[in-house]
Amino acid sequence: GPAPQANPAHLDGEHWEKVFITGSPAGFQRLEIHPIEHEGEPAYRFDILSEMKAVQFGTSIFVRVLGDAIMRPDGTPICVRETVQIGPDTHTFEGTLRGSVLQSTVNVDGTDQPHELVWPEDAIFMIGVPFSLWSAPMRPGETRRLQTFEYQQDMIRHQLRAKEFESVEIDGQELELLRIEDDMMIGQASMSSIYWTDEEGTVVKSSMGDFADSYRTTREEALAVASESAVDLGFGVSVPVARSLDPPHETQSVRYLVTLRGEDP
Repeated sequence: GPAPQANPAHLDGEHWEKVFITGSPAGFQRLEIHPIEHEGEPAYRFDILSEMKAVQFGTSIFVRVLGDAIMRPDGTPICVRETVQIGPDTHTFEGTLRGSVLQSTVNVDGTDQPHELVWPEDAIFMIGVPFSLWSAPMRPGETRRLQTFEYQQDMIRHQLRAKEFESVEIDGQELELLRIEDDMMIGQASMSSIYWTDEEGTVVKSSMGDFADSYRTTREEALAVASESAVDLGFGVSVPVARSLDPPHETQSVRYLVTLRGEDP
């Protein structure tokens, strides 16, 4: 069915998150939302800024996402623009909904690539899952299906399952938050993540397995995380072996013995 109508109380102001990758500080995300009037109809303006930094085998990587959009209260986009900078490369996306079709252009390395997508009724454009949870907070035992849109991947299908409230430590405080598991399908690939929300549906923590975690916080805390040393996504998550393979390229099968400190795998 159609996406839920947003609760205006949650959709006016600035929201900050600090982000960690493999447990190390990586950057921040800022979301600013304000109710507006667009062509005589109620709407929301979203402004997003995300900055992440990392190191891969000693080489620094900087990722910056800058986006803005005007969206209807049901999550349908009216117009959107997003710029993604990954190191020296920059991609831009601009789209406008005309009727039921999102007409967009992606610019990669100076080349425009047009794209059209028939907009599904149950889809939410920007901050899709948090928007849905803000709009209609889930309760233990509930399930929900929705779709979100990322221009690099088109539609992402979500199956949300609300578990129980559980104690979660955030910045040294124990909070009772609802655990919501999200099974995602991106084309034929599957992924999963977990959200923890308060009773009003605000996402306080989210996690993508052991890879990435984000926490709702203040502006000062988020910017402080961004100023810390970046994690090395190469050496930081690699396990050196005791000796080299000889010959490496001709070897077709290898068996490893892995020992974890203080744990039994």
